[in-house]
Amino acid sequence: MKKFLFAALCILLIFLIYFFTKDNKTFYVKISDNDNYYDRDFINYLKYKNKLEKAIVYHNLNNYRIVDLLNDINNSKTIKYKKKEYTFTNLLIKADVLVLDIGHDDLLYFTLKDYDMYQYINDIIDDFDKLMELIRNYCKERIFIVFDYDISDEYKSYFFDKLKVVTKKYDISIINKNKFTNYLKNIY
Repeated sequence: MKKFLFAALCILLIFLIYFFTKDNKTFYVKISDNDNYYDRDFINYLKYKNKLEKAIVYHNLNNYRIVDLLNDINNSKTIKYKKKEYTFTNLLIKADVLVLDIGHDDLLYFTLKDYDMYQYINDIIDDFDKLMELIRNYCKERIFIVFDYDISDEYKSYFFDKLKVVTKKYDISIINKNKFTNYLKNIY
């Protein structure tokens, strides 16, 4: 009987430790190469529900391409956000929700060159694949790519189909910018 009570007490103690140390808050990270703020409503929703631990929204507007983000992660670049410093690797590890809104500058760069667009998209997708593999080494939580690229419908469809293959491989969701908040509210 003493062994049973001891075992029950241990199980109860483990449950109580888990219950009181469980993290129910969301650490939100967005990395973007543009200045769209479609995620404000979702961040405010998390605040209202008292589910937001922290929101880090990093916009790099200086011709920030996928390979630049790859380099920043590989080099564990430090960024300042609201007077606090974070490394990219640390942000990826901490993120409960990671939103990537990148690739715009890669597609914009195409208009400056004389390339075959299909081959260029394949090159971008290869970069996305490398990026997703690297990010998955650090971020084990939910990752979302916002799909809102300003290219012709012919290329957009091709790009989207190729991107779906990569995102499926790494268990990453693609969201349309216009459906972002409602989609995430249903999850969180």
